[in-house]
Amino acid sequence: METVQSSDIRSPTRTSGRPDNDNRPRVDEPALSMGRSVFPDGVTGRIYQPCRSAMTSAKPRKDWRLIFEPRTAPFIEPLMGYTGGRDTLTQVRLDFPTLEAAIRYAERQGLSYVVQAPSSGSQAKVSNRQASEERHAFSDVVWQRLQLAWLQASNNYGAGAQAAHIQT
Repeated sequence: METVQSSDIRSPTRTSGRPDNDNRPRVDEPALSMGRSVFPDGVTGRIYQPCRSAMTSAKPRKDWRLIFEPRTAPFIEPLMGYTGGRDTLTQVRLDFPTLEAAIRYAERQGLSYVVQAPSSGSQAKVSNRQASEERHAFSDVVWQRLQLAWLQASNNYGAGAQAAHIQT
């Protein structure tokens, strides 16, 4: 949280030029846990760029997310059947504006991390375009055959041609 000093509620002023949540040790405060991370040992983080929700037409997200991989397997609660777990760190989700900020945070905390590369949208668009072209080519052939069958049935063209073939 930022330190705000105010004599009047309408005009707050900052006493610090940087945000207070960057976890850098201050000169006037002791370091956290004697220089150790606040996260338990053996925690692995996964840094990825979340994709756009399928339920919206908004632009894709540009921020990066750090989540923690589960360290224990989930279990089924016997009375109610709920799925539970003893690893509460899997519920933590940290968002960062850039990939570099997420990596710096993980390294500063002493976390082992894995960066998951974002899926390239251009390749997905190209494959979707190729799939739609294949569908159109298939539907064009089917449509032409249906038109030919309708034309033959409406003019009795097919019946006469088959009868002439049988007589010879």
